[in-house]
Formats: sequence, C-alpha cells, structure tokens
Amino acid sequence: VHVVVDVAAAASVIVSIVQTMAFLDSGIHRWQASFASELLQLVCCLMYVIEMCVRIILSGGIFDFSYRNTMDSILAVALAFMELNLMFGPARAQKADDGRMYRLLCILRVSRVERLLWRLKRLREALYTLMALFGTFRKVGSALILTFYLYSTVGVQVFGGKIRTDSEALAATDFATAAGTGYFTNNFNDFASGLVVLFELMVVNNWFIIAGGLAAVAPLDPMIGWIFCISFYVCIHVIVLNVLVTSVVESYERIFETPEQ
Repeated sequence: VHVVVDVAAAASVIVSIVQTMAFLDSGIHRWQASFASELLQLVCCLMYVIEMCVRIILSGGIFDFSYRNTMDSILAVALAFMELNLMFGPARAQKADDGRMYRLLCILRVSRVERLLWRLKRLREALYTLMALFGTFRKVGSALILTFYLYSTVGVQVFGGKIRTDSEALAATDFATAAGTGYFTNNFNDFASGLVVLFELMVVNNWFIIAGGLAAVAPLDPMIGWIFCISFYVCIHVIVLNVLVTSVVESYERIFETPEQ
C-alpha cells in the first residue's frame, strides 16, 4: 500500500508542477479546463485517506501519533476537504475567492514531496536528529529571547523618542545620511522596533552606524550608546550563541553514542 501511495504522490507532484507552469504562462487556473488532471489529484487524495484508515485499523483502532502518520493524516484530511469542495462545491463560491483556495491547494499538493523525501535514509536521519535536538534549541532559545527582551526594554527607556528625523544631534551623523534616507526607522521608540534594531545588531548589519546614532542621542554621555551596543554583542555572540553551538555539538555526540539513542 505504501508503494502505491508513494507512486500516486509522485504523480500528483508532477501534475501540480505542470499545472503551475501552465498557470504562469496563461494566467488561467488549469482546474477550470482539465477535469482529468483534477480527477487524478482526487484519486491520490482518496488513496491517502484509505491508507490512513488502514493504519488505524491495523493498530487496533488507536491513532499512532508518530511523525509520518501525523503528517500523512493532516494532508489527507485537509486535501480531501479542499479537493471535494473545489470539484463539487458551488461554482459561485469557487469564483468568489479569486482562486485563493486553489493556490493554497497547489501548495498542499506539492508538499506531498515530503513523503517521497522521507524515504531517503540520510534525510530522515537528519530530521530525527533535529527533532532530538529540539530540547537544546528550546533552552538556549529561551536565553536568547530573554536577552532580547531585557535589552529592548532598557533601550526603550534610554533611547525611546530620541531618534527623530528632526533631531539636531543626528543631523551630522552617518545615521541620518546613510543609504540616502538614513536609518531613522531603526529606533527604540517602541518595543517592537527595538527588537528589530537588536536583530540587526546581532547579525552585525552596519552596527557601527546604528551604534553611532544611539551614541549621538544617548543621555549624559555618548559612551552609553556604545556600551549598550557592544555589551549586547558580547552577550549574544560571545555567550549565548557560543553556548548554543557547544550544546548542539555535545547533544549530537550524545545522540549517536549508541545505536539505541
């Protein structure tokens, strides 16, 4: 049964690619002109549903929440509903959404290729490894989120409302002239904007321009702006990200210490 469904999934992906190329060339949704191709998609969808039912029956009526079974079941239910609605639903409803449902349906159809890739052993092992490392990512990710939260909160209190297009302190800086329009959108005037600025500092995206702008409007002394940016860089790159890399490497080695793990 698995082999038959895999073949059907491959055929569905190929037909979806052909339909997408035809839509890009003509601007017309292929389902409006080709009933045969949609019938093939519906048959593939029904095979997914049948396979899901067979799995439940063989497991004694208990649903197996494994990754493979969960993914196939989600695709089976979602695609079955959308395929039937598209083929047998009211024509007025199909036209009303301006093809948006069909676009979403195409994305779900192409996602069937994930089932085929799952048959490749190396890719499957890589995915299992990532899932096993999720706990490590979660712990270190919490430290990353906490750092962003603290620095954005402090940034709003120290630099909030000081970065404006009419600021005299910024008029003669690279912050006001870089890229022709300046970096005025990079500010701590609200919490969300502060998170964006911190992300740019983390990826070292012209950080010296941002740091120079914050130093120009910093209260008391310009060094406050530089200390703020440099300390954030040290916390993120020297501490948090290094801990993340070390934890991932150690966890990866621990996972493959024995075949059972």
